[in-house]
Amino acid sequence: MSESRYDERWRSRGRRSRPRKSEGDPKPIRGLVGAILKKLGVAEQVERAAIFSEWEDRVGEKIARRARPVRLNEGTLFVEVESSSWMMELQMMKRELMERINAGRESGRIEKLVFVQGGAVDRSRDDGRGRGDDG
Repeated sequence: MSESRYDERWRSRGRRSRPRKSEGDPKPIRGLVGAILKKLGVAEQVERAAIFSEWEDRVGEKIARRARPVRLNEGTLFVEVESSSWMMELQMMKRELMERINAGRESGRIEKLVFVQGGAVDRSRDDGRGRGDDG
């Protein structure tokens, strides 16, 4: 008999109506972070700052070994370059680099690139591969 009481309790729980969703119910986090950043007015700055983690993918390994982004001031990205010869090379490639950097970005676009000579760019602390010799 105790088994039937047990079954009755579980069946009666299943008949309860489920509460309707309200505004306070959990929402998927996917869109929430973007909405919060937009509401705070920082979404564009966060989108621009992604260039620091995307740099090598956008400009290529060869350039990333010789130059790295060091500062972002509004729409201006400052890039430290290891030598004057590389600075001249990148200056000639500026239009192409801007296209690569901004490819697929609707907001948070980089508006200006400024190259600064900073000596050898030490990539070894970033990814452990060192600077390499090709170039």
